[in-house]
Amino acid sequence: PILRASSALILHHQAPACLRRRALPCAPRVICLDKPAMGRQALQIKAVLEGLDNLRPSGSDFRWYLKLKCGGCHEDGAKFIYITEDEKVEVPGGRGDANIVEKCKLCGRVNNLSIVEKSVKAYTAEQSEQFGSVVVFEGRGCSVVDFEPRSGWAAKGVESGTPFDDIDLTDKDWADYDEKAGNAVSIGELQWQFVNVPG
Repeated sequence: PILRASSALILHHQAPACLRRRALPCAPRVICLDKPAMGRQALQIKAVLEGLDNLRPSGSDFRWYLKLKCGGCHEDGAKFIYITEDEKVEVPGGRGDANIVEKCKLCGRVNNLSIVEKSVKAYTAEQSEQFGSVVVFEGRGCSVVDFEPRSGWAAKGVESGTPFDDIDLTDKDWADYDEKAGNAVSIGELQWQFVNVPG
């Protein structure tokens, strides 16, 4: 059974002796917090950019692949889900909308996550080899615990301005050739982290 933290629990050792003798082993309980987790998290990336600038998602339909943790039972999602800026769904109970609404399979809590408006930013050549924020997520009842970059990124040549579209970062690195500038370009040693931010 699912119990809330505020529920009154009768422990086995507090029950009358007659009941203790007949008691069966209890099944594991999932404890849900009455107050779900809420907050903003910035996704920061770090990479070595060679001959490239303005590494960024290619558009508002870019798919951010994430794993979420339920703020009620603290269970991590078993698989990656994706959200996009241009997809919005109504939050149950008339509480506005979000980019995704998910029901926890373990405790049943309905959580939602959104991309904070105007938070998507490019990772620049000046930031190369340093962490820089590329997007901010706002979770209601959940938090983001993992990310996969996958495909759909874009960048441009530092000297030539040559556009490079549909960059695939699944393997955490990528390389090509800038014909206009006459040199190789690449992205390597990609890392990421999540940082709590005020909001």
